Amino acid sequence: MIPFQPSDSSDLWELARFAKQKISPSQTFQSLSASLHGLEAIMTKDMDVETAAQISAGAFARDLMVSNLGQMPYESEFGKLKLEAVWGPTAVQGLDGEQNVGIATTNGAIRLLHASYSLIPHLLENTELILRKPCEENRD
Repeated sequence: MIPFQPSDSSDLWELARFAKQKISPSQTFQSLSASLHGLEAIMTKDMDVETAAQISAGAFARDLMVSNLGQMPYESEFGKLKLEAVWGPTAVQGLDGEQNVGIATTNGAIRLLHASYSLIPHLLENTELILRKPCEENRD
């Protein structure tokens, strides 16, 4: 989890680089293994539903989660079939106000998927504008 304040930066790419730098150490096999063992130790304890929900809400609380698969690491043509797009990934825990955006790139096109029980209006449309701006500036 990488916390941001609304006033931290107005540059999406600066925030993305900062987040990637901060999250990279947790993406090693050793770090993931330690996290899963810790989660397993907590979840195998005998607890009631309310306690489990409190632990989950604290451990996984967020305003916005972005999961970027990047460029799909496989070909998009399978014999007579052609994969045109991948939408996702996404997961909704049911936490109050959570917003999840899954990103994937296939055939040179980026796809965004917004999932929430209480969608923020125009979140993807505004994100598209932010993503298009550097592309248009580089064309000039």
